Amino acid sequence: NGCHYEQRQKQGVATGHFSREEDRHKRCVHHPCHHPCHAHKGKTQRTEVLWRDGGTIYVYLCYGMHNMMNIVSGSEGDAQAVLIRCCEGYPGPGRLTKALRITRSLNGEDMLSCSELWLEDDGMNVNITPDKRVGIDYAEDADRNALLRFKLT
Repeated sequence: NGCHYEQRQKQGVATGHFSREEDRHKRCVHHPCHHPCHAHKGKTQRTEVLWRDGGTIYVYLCYGMHNMMNIVSGSEGDAQAVLIRCCEGYPGPGRLTKALRITRSLNGEDMLSCSELWLEDDGMNVNITPDKRVGIDYAEDADRNALLRFKLT
């Protein structure tokens, strides 16, 4: 299924669509047993948001230049999240957050009560194809080859 996002901005409300894969897949993308996961080495000040309840926004700075937005998908105490990689018109997680002006100020916000950014199920059906993740050359072979990246087809 697709998801519809909306974000309040000074110029109005930005909207668009991105894929929402099945829950069983979302729960695998950013999981502590997965080497590239930020929770892999335990809870830190930066990653404590991952241990919060599902629906919490986790935004971190990547390579000192790109904000990456994740949505926690596990229960409180079970560190899991899904990276929002792209959406209609914005190919790539860094371009997406830049275009939507998503900053680390949203880190820790609850999607259910956040007045700046929210998701809605618009009922749109999409086809999703799994693929290997990118940008994790440092990871173990099993993690590099796992089909944990999901694309609209």
